[in-house]
Amino acid sequence: EYKWSYFMNLAQDDASEWPSSANQVSFFEAYAELPQSPVMGDIDVDQWQDVADLLIPLCRGEPAGEYTLPSDLFIDSGGGGGLPGYTEGEGTELPDDPTCSAKVCPVSSQ
Repeated sequence: EYKWSYFMNLAQDDASEWPSSANQVSFFEAYAELPQSPVMGDIDVDQWQDVADLLIPLCRGEPAGEYTLPSDLFIDSGGGGGLPGYTEGEGTELPDDPTCSAKVCPVSSQ
């Protein structure tokens, strides 16, 4: 989702978008440890998932819920607006997506 990626790129340099600076530091320290040019088949999917999990505070935090995209972006979808699908609270369990049949990542099952 491009709107979320725009927000995440902004949050790279803006600690105020994170619930705490500790969350931001934890994510970027873990991200820096990932191989930057992984070879398909040699990817440690668990390591990548652990780093992705560190984005949950960013995506579920109050700043994400209050964020409004610049009105001159995403004109085709009405421009501006909030982040689609935002759900507050790190511990919130989301239901399974009935349109997604992939129960296991195809890369991790090779």
